[in-house]
Amino acid sequence: MIKNLQALRFVFSFCILVSHLLGQQLSTFGLGEYGVCGFFILSGFILSIAYGRKIDGHNFTTRQFFFKQWAKLYPLHLATFLLAIIYDAHYGISYHWGQLVPPVFLVQGWIPDSWFHYIPNGSSWSLCSFFFFYLLFSTLYLFFNRLSTRKLTAILAVGIAGYLILVISLPESLTYSFVYISPLMRLPEFILGISLSRLVRSDFGEKAKQWFATCSVWKLSVIETIALVCPVLTFLAYGHLLPSVRCVSLFWPFVGLQLLLFTWGDSAKGLVTRLLHTRPVMFLGGISFEIYLTHMFVVPVARSMAFKLGYNPTGILALALALSVAIPLAWSAKRWVVEPAFHKLYTRQ
Repeated sequence: MIKNLQALRFVFSFCILVSHLLGQQLSTFGLGEYGVCGFFILSGFILSIAYGRKIDGHNFTTRQFFFKQWAKLYPLHLATFLLAIIYDAHYGISYHWGQLVPPVFLVQGWIPDSWFHYIPNGSSWSLCSFFFFYLLFSTLYLFFNRLSTRKLTAILAVGIAGYLILVISLPESLTYSFVYISPLMRLPEFILGISLSRLVRSDFGEKAKQWFATCSVWKLSVIETIALVCPVLTFLAYGHLLPSVRCVSLFWPFVGLQLLLFTWGDSAKGLVTRLLHTRPVMFLGGISFEIYLTHMFVVPVARSMAFKLGYNPTGILALALALSVAIPLAWSAKRWVVEPAFHKLYTRQ
């Protein structure tokens, strides 16, 4: 396991939580969009590292792989789906049955209509994209790893240019219902992750890893700090770009840089890496998916608690309250839902 990538999972989920906590009253400059982008690129990246040799050795079956991912993710999705309906019903919110069918089967992302996307649990839309990626994973991996470096570079350049032309030409009304939500439009991020994993395994990647191993602690720490805070540049540019560009592709180069630098530096032990490798951060990284999928319940609770205590419902206290609720809730979800369901559905096969 690359521990730095485990830690980055928590960084991405934390950014999404903060964005939803503060976003109603304050501009978060794409913090949540950065977190979602990070998850999609990281997925292609880490799956390629984990399963690449099996695919190359013809020891990989898409059916088994897809079922394994389904057994990990779907039970918690279903649990939070039902919980969200009960939670909303308590506050007098109800849904048309037609809205609920697509989220149950995780196909809401294929419908370019926001009426379906964020209910009943607003976080579950991304799972539609993840399962689409899992179906295509081995095919995409083989295709992009059999290309020469020149062809791969050319295809990526043309693909990115074509993507930008498309999103710029689309009407703004489709920005979030299509550009941000559609599995097809999020597929480039997964492909980028696969392509970056190839760079890590290349001769250049091995040399970069060796170079990191020879660096002083202070030099490593400076590089790691730059990698950790480089998304600040995206936040500065956020307000100056078209919504269709800034909601997704703005973050690609910065997330990619983070994944590469923290992968190469994972065993080099700079100060930031040492912090990321601590037991608490590893624990948080291990429940990052659960934090992400349950945080939409946590945010209104934290706001309400802060308001009742006489504090700003989108301030520092609200954030502290949100984390104090999100972490035990996520751990409980993993302990009592995700792990037992995975054991029954997959490991007992």
